[in-house]
Amino acid sequence: MEFLKLAQDIDPSYYYNVGISLGFSHAQLKVILIENLKNFKDALMDVFMNWNVKQQPPHSNKRQLLADKLREVDLGGLSDGLLNEPLIPNSTGGPSRLLESHTNHPSAGFQTKPLSPELVERCANDFKFKYRSTVCKIRADPLNPASTVQFQDMYTNLVLLEEHGTEKQMLDYNDILDLKVNGEFPKRIMVQGEAGAGKSTFCAKIAWDWIEGMYFSHFVWVLIVPLREFKQHNIGKIAKSYLAKNNPTTASQITEYIQSNPDKVFIALDGLDEVSGKIMKSKSRSRSTDQMQLQPSQPSVNSSEACGSSSETGDIGLVDILCSDQLASCPVLVTTRPWRAVEIRSDGDLMKLYTFIRVQGFNRENLSVYIHKYFPKNEDKANQLIQFTHENDVISENMAHYPIYVAMLCLMWKELDRNEFNRLIEQVVLPRKGEFRYLLYFTVSQNKSIATHVMKSMLQGLNRDSFGKELPFIVDVAFESQDPDVAALVRDSVSSEEIKLVISRDMTAHAVAGYAFIGPHVF
Repeated sequence: MEFLKLAQDIDPSYYYNVGISLGFSHAQLKVILIENLKNFKDALMDVFMNWNVKQQPPHSNKRQLLADKLREVDLGGLSDGLLNEPLIPNSTGGPSRLLESHTNHPSAGFQTKPLSPELVERCANDFKFKYRSTVCKIRADPLNPASTVQFQDMYTNLVLLEEHGTEKQMLDYNDILDLKVNGEFPKRIMVQGEAGAGKSTFCAKIAWDWIEGMYFSHFVWVLIVPLREFKQHNIGKIAKSYLAKNNPTTASQITEYIQSNPDKVFIALDGLDEVSGKIMKSKSRSRSTDQMQLQPSQPSVNSSEACGSSSETGDIGLVDILCSDQLASCPVLVTTRPWRAVEIRSDGDLMKLYTFIRVQGFNRENLSVYIHKYFPKNEDKANQLIQFTHENDVISENMAHYPIYVAMLCLMWKELDRNEFNRLIEQVVLPRKGEFRYLLYFTVSQNKSIATHVMKSMLQGLNRDSFGKELPFIVDVAFESQDPDVAALVRDSVSSEEIKLVISRDMTAHAVAGYAFIGPHVF
């Protein structure tokens, strides 16, 4: 394996372990890193070159020696890849490729060994195990991780709408694979829905059907990527993280398989609104700079750690996939709340690549189905809650369409019986607002009077110290309401407490947008 390719494939977190294994001290490695402006790839290149020169007299099998060193630091996949390449001639049989790398940096990339059919299937089985264990789980209590039930026992169909220009028409889930754009299945699908509408459950349904050999079963791989969980955003490395530890498949091999078989892989990127950074690339900036802008909203991470550019790592960044600069012929589905889709919708060329679908949550029939599933052994209790949701205008108009809200209603109905909605908000939701974040987001976005009531309840009784501590969350909730009167409530409170809002580099895009919406003194 060429030194350049090896340096590209090693995660920066392994830099010191690899260097020390090759005989360098921590201080020497730190100097090399500083000399290379903290570029880990270039620093590793220097480490490999210096190690190569030190092999005097020339080692009879540098490839084996280097592979052994990599395995010592738990880089078995790269070690195997190194040994699977043609053997390096020994010192009497001609110049070593590794030795040649010392004087001639290779401009051409190392050819990744394609996956065998057996490894392709093994990866698919690992992906399915991952989804069964994590993705395909439904909580009866959204706040209790231990309350998970089997997917098929709780999953309830969602209302889907397909956009046709300014018109929308009903779309059955079973007909998604029959979507056509100019006679072909669309390669980019944007699924929009409010918080709690069921976007993640929609992705879980895709994974479940693939696992069970139903819809989507003609794809060899289905890759479900919850964007909020990843600090780095290269598809090969993400998929590699799903594999069993004894699976020798490398991130590069995964990337190569997707590139070579785009029609056999379906990718679902869940939660674009949960990451910050620009999607579209500025023409005045380099690819690598724009690539690194997409990173998780929380916690904030250094962009160089979050993701490298496709050209630097040999992997494919998610921004390139979103913009269809990479894997253009591979079907990709992206879920997001509507506000985050504006960036794609506002770019005429990019918008043409996407088919837009909306997740509307439950209709009345699906609501009844879900509630009966929640109370499988108590039909009377289920029917009473169904009747209550139909008779209560606030619930029927603003809550009953959304799975996350219905789940909370079922939980409260089970524990609290017929409590009034305002009491639920004031005595249950607000005291646990961190856990109910998205429930509050949804609540204030649905109705002006509810938004005002919720914000007044949040602001009531706060002193200056507690107000400053609670302010970021209050701003987030106010932004979700998109109500000028709610913004005014927060603005007046900020003014009365003489608090200045300071925007820092670590703030999420959502928080910055919230501060801009509130509109007080911002620095």
